[in-house]
Amino acid sequence: MEQAANAVKTYRVTSKPIQKKKRRQGRAESKASREAALHILKQQNKPMSSIDLKRRIEKETGVHISNMTSFMNTLMKTHPEVRKPYRGQYIVI
Repeated sequence: MEQAANAVKTYRVTSKPIQKKKRRQGRAESKASREAALHILKQQNKPMSSIDLKRRIEKETGVHISNMTSFMNTLMKTHPEVRKPYRGQYIVI
């Protein structure tokens, strides 16, 4: 019993303390890419598909957009005139 108690004490002393996990932050797309998206959508008079919009933004700015949905959700929060009328399509009203 004494050996088991010493083993537990040794384990507690030598084990590493538990560290909190850091929350992963996503890649921040640039302000220029958000402005480019707004500019491209203003030129259109009908809804534009998200894949076409993504390709044009990446071509104009050279910035890769990893998650188009979260990119556009951020854009819609800052610019309420950007709407999503259908699934995967965006328009400026």
